[in-house]
Amino acid sequence: MSKDTKKKVEEYLAKGGKITKCPSEPTPEKEITMKPNHSGLANIMTLLEGALYYGEHARKKKKRDLSKIDLSTIPENLKKKLGI
Repeated sequence: MSKDTKKKVEEYLAKGGKITKCPSEPTPEKEITMKPNHSGLANIMTLLEGALYYGEHARKKKKRDLSKIDLSTIPENLKKKLGI
């Protein structure tokens, strides 16, 4: 507390003022506001259009032919790590 504040409090109490301590109240929850990230009109589309433009494409797993890989070119430490 600064000296000026301390003097003011002492003067207030000397004049007969009282200081009461009030119980603290919980802090109010902050209001969350959402702002649009574009300035134009809303782009309304169907679920199918949304999936077409913004959805993940289904990827088919391809079977790979591992018989063409030459395992002799792989370093020994990597072979041990992979268990080959």
